[in-house]
Amino acid sequence: MFKQKRKVKFVTEAHYQFNIPNKAFALLPRCLLVQIFAAYTLRAMNKKSLSLFVFFFGLGIAAQAQEQVTIQTDYNDPYKNIWNVGVFAGIDIQSKNSGGILYGVAGRFTLGKIATFSGNLELDLANQMKSGGLIKYDEALFDKLPSYKNVELRGVFHFRDNESEKDHKIELGSGGGYEYSTNYTVKTRNTQGFTASFNLNSRIYGQNNTDSTRIMELRDMNGVDPGFISGAYTGQDNIVLGVGLHAGEYTYFKGRFSSVTTGSKTRRVRSMSNVNIEFLFAPVIKTGKEAYVKNPAGTIDTYTIEKISKKNMGFRISADVLRGKPGLYVRMELGKKPGIESPIKAEKMSKLLNNGYIMMAFGIGF
Repeated sequence: MFKQKRKVKFVTEAHYQFNIPNKAFALLPRCLLVQIFAAYTLRAMNKKSLSLFVFFFGLGIAAQAQEQVTIQTDYNDPYKNIWNVGVFAGIDIQSKNSGGILYGVAGRFTLGKIATFSGNLELDLANQMKSGGLIKYDEALFDKLPSYKNVELRGVFHFRDNESEKDHKIELGSGGGYEYSTNYTVKTRNTQGFTASFNLNSRIYGQNNTDSTRIMELRDMNGVDPGFISGAYTGQDNIVLGVGLHAGEYTYFKGRFSSVTTGSKTRRVRSMSNVNIEFLFAPVIKTGKEAYVKNPAGTIDTYTIEKISKKNMGFRISADVLRGKPGLYVRMELGKKPGIESPIKAEKMSKLLNNGYIMMAFGIGF
């Protein structure tokens, strides 16, 4: 059965009123007799009884449909939301050639109005699961390649830190086939600043038949160039530096919402949103000296890497969002990642999309 929603409407700073249609209809039979009697009495005096009946009927319901909700605030200070921790799992994909399935932990600490510091550690979930990943899990192949790993340390130095107000939907419960909620104004802290990040990452690179150019030039055990080989894999360990801009938003509210219909409900609004836009530069891109291919016989062929194409620069937009403490934690990134070049099919937009990546992870935060 679908539930009809009724929103609480603002009346004063501490009191709200909202419609309670289920109670109104419970009173309908008793009110209806009075209204019918009044309508038939008035009919003898004029011919507008139908309009008067509708008026009295609506007035009767409206009179019974108002109720006060009292709000008692325990705290409403976003500057107390100075830390959070999140655990998550997700996937990192770069042009179908590089990346991994991951799990990790992230944390943040805000130092007064001066700065915000954060960090995260991501590890290889495919190795733990012994299945999945960007390539079909093969123990013999994976043992020769680095596990997915990403370590990030970030500092943000605020140049703006102010307070505003923002409406948040507060659920007050349900009953009689209806749901009750209100939009309550909560104080919000907004920060802007310059950000710098230090990143260490390891991941697999795979050359496949969708590549528009030859990225790895290989030599077999006899020193002969075998040409383009699809399904050749190697590893990369990179140091990536980032600089850019940061924006953050925080709330920290707790209060009790009381009414006859919903009773006393304690509600919290504790949220965090951080967004970074960065230019990336990789001073170190360390690749393996060998590439590995699983042949039709099921064994691993090893090739020496004569030459490999790299990209030292890129960019990214990253975001960390937490709704509740505890609550849903979302971490995401998209952009162009420095490292071994990861081309896609030769199309008109390939120059824009080459080395493009997206990372999306979900978990729980505190």
